[in-house]
Amino acid sequence: MRALLFGGALAIAAGLTPSAQSATAVRHALLVAVQGYDNLPGVSLFDGPRNSLLLWNDFLHARGFSDVSVLAEGMSASDVKWTRNDPHVAAPTRVNIQRAFFELENRLAKSHGDDTVLIVLIGHGSQQRAAPNDPPKPFNLDEVFLPMDAGPRPKNDPEGPFANALVDHDIAPHLKTMSRRARFIWLIFDSCHSDTMTYDALLLHRKPVLSTEMGALNYAA
Repeated sequence: MRALLFGGALAIAAGLTPSAQSATAVRHALLVAVQGYDNLPGVSLFDGPRNSLLLWNDFLHARGFSDVSVLAEGMSASDVKWTRNDPHVAAPTRVNIQRAFFELENRLAKSHGDDTVLIVLIGHGSQQRAAPNDPPKPFNLDEVFLPMDAGPRPKNDPEGPFANALVDHDIAPHLKTMSRRARFIWLIFDSCHSDTMTYDALLLHRKPVLSTEMGALNYAA
């Protein structure tokens, strides 16, 4: 049985222990941490995302995750808490985050279907007015995750779209594809307004979601 789960870090250890997978399965993780927003005056998360990422990286390596991708700011081999054995770090821009999702999909396509995937996005989240052709949303608002190159809303439009935001329906198609290729996916948004970041009526009412059901979901935007 394959499943896509949404939840917090406290429950993750039970699902990702060594006994939960076959000997040939690979454990993949995508860690994204954004704390500085140069184009959004007044928005700063200080060192919280960076510290969370350090803890996640140590936690996952201790549990046998061999494929870990990291997108974050201010992390390098010269950092006292980041060694040369830790993953290469890319900037958490919108383009890089989307590329990381596609690259993870490509690696899963070469797997035997028994891999585990963990995706953690840490940063600032918000809401914006849904696009005209979006499926119905509560209060007609999309949930968004803001990469480091996110820009402000249009002037005098408090519900207008952020520049370079990752919208909920930017994330969901990646999950739909990965659910066909991975045994277990755990997605964690450590950000505001994250409860419906993969919006769909089925995802809102039933958890976990089996891969057979994921294939029937309509994420058209």
